[in-house]
Amino acid sequence: MAMQKTEKLLLLGCLMRSEPLLKEAIARVNGYQLFNNLSDPDCAMLWSVVSDCYKACGALPTRMLMAQELDNRLCLARMLDPVSMRSVFDMLMDMDPAELTEPVGRLFLDSALQEVIKTEWGRKLSQASDLVSLKSAVSSMGRDIHTASPGSRMEIDDFPLASPDRYLKKQERIPLGIHFWDELSGGGIAGGEVFGLLGPTGGGKTVLSVSVLIGRAMRGMHVNLYQYEQSVEGDLMERICTKITGLPISTFRNKGWDELPDDIKLRYCESAAKWAPYAHVISLASTDSGGSGGAEEIIEHVERCSARGMRPTLVVVDWLGAMVQRYNAINNITGDSAYRRTAARFQDEIKRFCETEKIACILIHQTRTDEARASSSKEPKATDAHEHRSFAYTLDACYCLGNLDKENPVAWFNVDKNRRGPRDKVMVRLDGEMQEFSDASGDFVSDHRGRFVRKGGELLPDGYAMLEDLGAGD
Repeated sequence: MAMQKTEKLLLLGCLMRSEPLLKEAIARVNGYQLFNNLSDPDCAMLWSVVSDCYKACGALPTRMLMAQELDNRLCLARMLDPVSMRSVFDMLMDMDPAELTEPVGRLFLDSALQEVIKTEWGRKLSQASDLVSLKSAVSSMGRDIHTASPGSRMEIDDFPLASPDRYLKKQERIPLGIHFWDELSGGGIAGGEVFGLLGPTGGGKTVLSVSVLIGRAMRGMHVNLYQYEQSVEGDLMERICTKITGLPISTFRNKGWDELPDDIKLRYCESAAKWAPYAHVISLASTDSGGSGGAEEIIEHVERCSARGMRPTLVVVDWLGAMVQRYNAINNITGDSAYRRTAARFQDEIKRFCETEKIACILIHQTRTDEARASSSKEPKATDAHEHRSFAYTLDACYCLGNLDKENPVAWFNVDKNRRGPRDKVMVRLDGEMQEFSDASGDFVSDHRGRFVRKGGELLPDGYAMLEDLGAGD
C-alpha cells in the first residue's frame, strides 16, 4: 500500500529532528531519491534540502540554515509555489517533537524505501533487453535490498578502548566431552566461537565429531551435525550406536536392527530416549539437492530448529571440503580458484552467523594428500589444509589431528592456532572398537626414529641407533 501524504510529511518531520535517523536514512537510500519528483515534488524538495545541509555541515542543520537553503532553491523551481512550500516547512518545524519519535520515523522510512525500490526495480527490468542484462538487473536488486535493509550498514566503533566493559568479557565455556580436547581449549568451546578440526582421510575426524555430538546431547544440549560425505545409515549409524550404548562397534557392524539381540536393543532404546532428542544428524549427502545452498542452507536450518524450540548450542560441519565440492558441482561452478573462493565465503558466512547468534561451531576439514602420507612423527599444522591453506585465518582456534602410527594407534593432536590461549599438543590413542580417542601422553613417547613407543621402553641415542641399524644389515 502506498504511503499517504500525511505519513510522508511525518517522516520528514522526524528526519528534521533526529540526527541518527537522518544519518541512517541517507545511508539506506544510497543515492536514490527518497520521494518521487513528479508525484511528490514538495516532499522531494524538502528531503534534498535536509539531506544536503546535513552532508555539508556534518550535523543536524538548524532551522535557519534549512530555511535559507529552501529559499535559494525555490528561486530556481518553476513548478513549486514558494508561499505554499514555506508554509509546509514552517508547519513541519513547529510540530510537537513528542509526536516525532525515532520508532515512528523508522516505520515510515521503511515504507518510503519500499516504494523507492519498487519504482527502481520497474525501471531496471523495463530496460533489460536480454538475459544477460536481466540477470544484471536482478543482481542489482539484491544489492538494493541489502543496502536498504535496517542494520545492513557497517558501524565502526572508533573508541573501543573507552569501553572495556563492552569488550573485555569472560566467556562461559561448555565442555566438548573429550578430556584432552577440553584441556587444550581451556574448558571447552564458547558461544560465538568457531573451531577448526583438521585431519587426514580415515584419521578419526568423524570419530571426534560423533563423540562431541553425543557428549553434548548427554548434557541436555541440542547439537547439529551436518554430514556432507556420508548418509546416516551404515557406518555413521554404527558409530553413533557405539557411543550411545558403550558397546564395541563390532556389535553393530553390517547388522540390521532386527539382527541385534533384545538386550542390546533395550540398552540402545533406554539411552536414546534420554539423548536422541538433543542429537540432530543432518545428512546432506543422501539427498539430490542437499548442499546446493551452501552456508545459507545451514543457517536456514538452524533458524528453523530455533523456531521449533531446538536451538543448537553447537553446530558441527563434517566436512568443509565435501561441502564446497558438492556446492560447486550442483551449481556448475568451475575453475582452479573456485574451490578456495567458495570455501572462504562459506567460512565467513558461518563465522558471522555464529558470532551474531552466539552459537558455537566446529568446522572440520581435511589435510592435503601429501601430508596424509607423511610420517606419524610429523606434527600437523593448520596450513596443511587441503587446497585451502588459509583455512585457519578466520577461526578462533584450529586443532590438528596427525597421522596414526602404523604400529600403535597413536597420533599427535595439537592446537596450531589459538586466540584464547597458548599452542599446545598431546599424544592421543584411538580405540577403534569403542570409537573414541584418549590421552596417551602418559603411556607413549616419541623415540629417536619418530615412532610412538610405550613409555619405559629403551630409547637409544642417535649414535647407538645408527650402529644398531648397521649391525642389523650384516
